Amino acid sequence: MRARLTFDAAVLHAAVLAAAVLLSAPPVSAADEGWRSLFDGQTLAGWKASESPASFRVVDGAIACDGPRAHLFYVGRDGTASFENFEAVAEVKARAGANSGFYFHTAFQEADWPGRGFEVQVNNSQKQHGDYLELKMTGSLYGIRNVYKALAKDDEWFTLHVTVRKPRVEVRVNETLVVDWIEPPGPLPEGARR
Repeated sequence: MRARLTFDAAVLHAAVLAAAVLLSAPPVSAADEGWRSLFDGQTLAGWKASESPASFRVVDGAIACDGPRAHLFYVGRDGTASFENFEAVAEVKARAGANSGFYFHTAFQEADWPGRGFEVQVNNSQKQHGDYLELKMTGSLYGIRNVYKALAKDDEWFTLHVTVRKPRVEVRVNETLVVDWIEPPGPLPEGARR
């Protein structure tokens, strides 16, 4: 399955965290044969928000995310979407200080952080809040393969490309491969989100 989005997350029960992020999907054209758009550019049809649904809205053809913590899951028009192996491309713009992400292999839940699945981080410049400073930058496979240098700039569109062919996960930021990970059998490291 290959999907294109224009917004900050992408596919497979994708969940987007709140924090001033715009996601946009390039329109699927004849040149994009084999790709399916998960976002229609006008509505959140096929998406289901948890916790704080007002954190998500469509603005100028993109999914905007800003407000209290919330997650936006792609469930499909019939509510049964599920992807195991997939390729997703999203055009992302993160505002200064944004902390968001693209989740996959997760499932809808009403509240809290997703209890299962993986997160590809979107964070170019988040500042310390309280006693916590998030050092995992855009493109990190959160807690598993972390990127510690921002490869994208705030307030500029960049491409997030996630490919999953179990057990391999690849993450690219603006076509630069930043994660190439093969999931081992057994439990993941402490702090990893699965």
